[in-house]
Amino acid sequence: MKFKSFVVAGFLALSLTACEAAEEPNSFSEQGSSTKVTEADSKAAKGSEEKKADKKPSKPKWQRNMNKVKLGMSMARVKKLLGKPDDTDASETTVPDMDEETYEVTERTMTMDMWTYGNILTDDSTWVLQFTDGKLDSKSRM
Repeated sequence: MKFKSFVVAGFLALSLTACEAAEEPNSFSEQGSSTKVTEADSKAAKGSEEKKADKKPSKPKWQRNMNKVKLGMSMARVKKLLGKPDDTDASETTVPDMDEETYEVTERTMTMDMWTYGNILTDDSTWVLQFTDGKLDSKSRM
């Protein structure tokens, strides 16, 4: 009987001291530091959350700069302004070329490139830029 009383008393003592023990930190990085939140900490955290909520997600470079692209620009200049296109297509063809002085007709190779910025399914707008021999000759919004 004394043994049972001793076990029950020990169990009660253990459970009472466990309630009084300090709470364990959530991570090892919190050990040894205060977990009390001051009013200044609370205000700083609230201000940080409000700033994050106010920030709009930034637009891609091509959306911010599309209005700066003008007909006649080189491919390199357009790429510098807008960044890498989402899709490209290129083709070459031969076309007649006439010398204005001699009126002699020859053939020359013409290169056509088409760059697409945006995705027609996910973006508000999609732009198609067409280049002939490295110069922008068409800018279309879809």
